[in-house]
Amino acid sequence: LHCRAPTDTLPTHLDKPGTVMLVDSVINDAKTMEQFVRRIRAHKRQPFWKICIMIVAGVVQNGFIAGGRKVGQMFRDDEKLSLGDLRTSENKYAGRGVTGPGDRLFNI
Repeated sequence: LHCRAPTDTLPTHLDKPGTVMLVDSVINDAKTMEQFVRRIRAHKRQPFWKICIMIVAGVVQNGFIAGGRKVGQMFRDDEKLSLGDLRTSENKYAGRGVTGPGDRLFNI
């Protein structure tokens, strides 16, 4: 499922147990990722709390999970939430639309 916004995900997309992969080319502050995770976890009935969520990115900005930030706390509190990236960077990238860092694929 290709989603542009967290509201594109419906409970029927998550009716099978398994792993949800949220994929983005670049993560700066993770606002969008945080919204997707909260949307998935908002469905309180099972199996939504059993679903593993894997966030995958090509580049993650170094401050992404810095101590004290909401996203960092989310990773510390949710044992079924994980992150995989190819590299980290000091730089922040700005992308828009369907090209470059703005091209997101949220695969559910």
